[in-house]
Amino acid sequence: MYRSIAIWGVTSVFAIGSVACAVDSSVTDSAVADSAVADSAVADLSMLESSAVPSPPPEVLAAPLQDLPSVTVLTVVDGDTIEALPVIDQTPSAEPIRIRLACIDAPELAQTPYGAQSRDRLQALAPPNATLHMRTVDYDRYGRTVAELFAGETNLNLTLVQEGQAVVYDDYVSNCGVDRYYEAQDWAKTQRLDFWSQSSPTIPWDFRRQKRSIPAPVPLAAKDGESPLPDCANTDCDCGDFATQAEAQRVLDAFPGDPHRLDGDGDGIACESLPATRHLD
Repeated sequence: MYRSIAIWGVTSVFAIGSVACAVDSSVTDSAVADSAVADSAVADLSMLESSAVPSPPPEVLAAPLQDLPSVTVLTVVDGDTIEALPVIDQTPSAEPIRIRLACIDAPELAQTPYGAQSRDRLQALAPPNATLHMRTVDYDRYGRTVAELFAGETNLNLTLVQEGQAVVYDDYVSNCGVDRYYEAQDWAKTQRLDFWSQSSPTIPWDFRRQKRSIPAPVPLAAKDGESPLPDCANTDCDCGDFATQAEAQRVLDAFPGDPHRLDGDGDGIACESLPATRHLD
């Protein structure tokens, strides 16, 4: 009798355990199914959000190597050119250099208002006396250093493109991270930022070609004892061709009507962002 009761008890325990397991399994399967539905809903929502508002391109911040040379900013000439002093042994050099930002092309100052906006944005990113790191990629025919500039971890060239303050320079972008630059430009275009807010923007290099197609301007007669005008006066001058504002002013004064478009705001003063005199110390 006791043996029968024991057997019945064991059997009952197994039966109850089986029912419990079945219930637990059903609950678990239901929870898994609910979780999958929730995950799918979140994924669908994320997809909708991403299609409505594009995400900014990755890698706009690119940390420079610590051993990159540094420079101290003197002045911003335009949206893709600065003048700076190389820093050697933690001491700024006495001889300034002109730096052309690599792989990008900013609107010309005569492309109002975008040229001035680009220059002002670069000046905010690289104010006078700021220390920047520089990755040199080339030297151009004007003797300028062509480089990527970094303020801390911020790649200034790439930032200007992403903000619509400059365009990718198609002919020269191979010196930089091609994908990163075009992703940044696509973002700016999608958001219609600054330069890309125009319905039919004129790309900076096309704007310069249009200027060169105009017949060469004829200057006023030079005054006695006055030094010759720079070579660019015979073809096309931009603010980046001058070391000082006074040099640019001479060309502006020599050509009535400003055919070189050195006076972007029409106030009679050429290339106002240039230093008044050459930096000698």
